[in-house]
Amino acid sequence: MTGGVSFSNRLLSIVAPLNSGNSATAALDTAHNAVQVTLNGSTQEFAASQVTAIFYESGFGGGDTFVNSTNILGEPHDQCPGLLQHQQRSLSLRPRHPGCPR
Repeated sequence: MTGGVSFSNRLLSIVAPLNSGNSATAALDTAHNAVQVTLNGSTQEFAASQVTAIFYESGFGGGDTFVNSTNILGEPHDQCPGLLQHQQRSLSLRPRHPGCPR
């Protein structure tokens, strides 16, 4: 999967396009009844009634931040398991361990 935001089968996928330092948010836009996703400054909206899950995949270099302020279950995924740091519905991803394969 290449970096960016995509939507299919009720799953909103956010894949970091940069090796490190990505910033992503998922928030509810109540005025438009939409899930608003911002990835590295670029924003897209999706009908909230259609989104049932949110997936985030970090870049290889770490240093990414993902904040999900919706009530939709999210699934953050680091390129190397065990490197996620969660803090109140947000997480920061540390750099990948050099020996961890994709």
